[in-house]
Amino acid sequence: MSVSQPIHILHVVGKMDRGGVETWLMHLLKRMDRSRYQMDFLTLYSGSGAYDAEIQKLGSRVLPCPVHIPSWKVAREFQHLVSATGPYDIIHCHVGTWSGLVLRLAARAGISVRIVHSHNDTRHRDPNERWWHHVYNTLAGPLIDRYATHGFAVSEQAALAMFGYQWTTDPRWSIIYSAIDLGPFYGAVDRTAMRDLWHLPADAIVIGHVGRFDPQKNHRFLLEIAQRVLQREPRAYFVLVGDGRLRPAMERNAYTLGLRERVRFLGVQTGVAQLMRGLMDVFLLPSLFEGLGLVALEAQAAGLPLVLADTIPAEVECIHELVNRLSLSQSVDEWASACLRAVRPYSSVHADRCVAQMETTPFSISINMRALMEAYEKACERVDMEYSQRKPNERTLPD
Repeated sequence: MSVSQPIHILHVVGKMDRGGVETWLMHLLKRMDRSRYQMDFLTLYSGSGAYDAEIQKLGSRVLPCPVHIPSWKVAREFQHLVSATGPYDIIHCHVGTWSGLVLRLAARAGISVRIVHSHNDTRHRDPNERWWHHVYNTLAGPLIDRYATHGFAVSEQAALAMFGYQWTTDPRWSIIYSAIDLGPFYGAVDRTAMRDLWHLPADAIVIGHVGRFDPQKNHRFLLEIAQRVLQREPRAYFVLVGDGRLRPAMERNAYTLGLRERVRFLGVQTGVAQLMRGLMDVFLLPSLFEGLGLVALEAQAAGLPLVLADTIPAEVECIHELVNRLSLSQSVDEWASACLRAVRPYSSVHADRCVAQMETTPFSISINMRALMEAYEKACERVDMEYSQRKPNERTLPD
């Protein structure tokens, strides 16, 4: 690849909705040097994504390639899309174990730099997953190992999950974090007006959570904590931001526990930073597992005290004075007590200091983007060098 030509990157995702990975990719897309890098997005799930229109407005493409169709059709559609929209220098997969299949197809299509990115700690399998999913997950490891030229992980726990316990001995694997946009965490916020907007009392003690309604996020336990907190503190409210397949069940559970008036389900929101800064006093994250936990980084940027499960990777602790960790084996009462102890008066000066401190970490989008683009450049240089050193009859890709 000539250094004068832009590097063409194909990101592979489930769908470009407002998830943590997808939002991170949008931050990169908005900031990248388009004369040097060009990004497209291949989606594996049917239906349009929340970011599709914005992606197209920014000059990139969304390429649907649904995996629910027969496998031979997936291979044919993938080859057609890459031929029609490429060539691509890099394919960057963000779809967990599905990456094994995609990387194999990418190798067959002649994409020389094939990156897999581990965003979650998938060692914690769902015991109720379907048998065929279990079989595929078992087979995916060898596919990833064979066809990935590079692999990134957002934390050591995520690296262990995808690359195994010897991951540090393989030069292909490294840590590349996801990051957050700190811009929305600056400036004044009118907490009284924000609380009026969401019909919360000005003196309410608001404990917040942001995350999709999925077993991983442990909403059932969160509601048990809410019940105990509300028994002790009459001013307390809980706000839950996000959506997902378990949301209706959790709304029914809140009603059964008598929490309907004090637990607010806000759905998907675009202004998470404003909600954190304007509504919340404490951020609660009792997840069963996380690859990193971008929302914990956002909460620190907002200056919020955090009550976290000890399953959350240690890398998220940037402002240690804000972080309170508990084990999920501890009682609901202990979690409720930790939430109430964490409450402190809101201070805009403190919040400004926190976001400034976050600017110096690898989780600032500007620092993170430089690290990722340098990794892309090195990956392309390495592949070009290896290719040029081969004999002509060795210049083939794995089948």
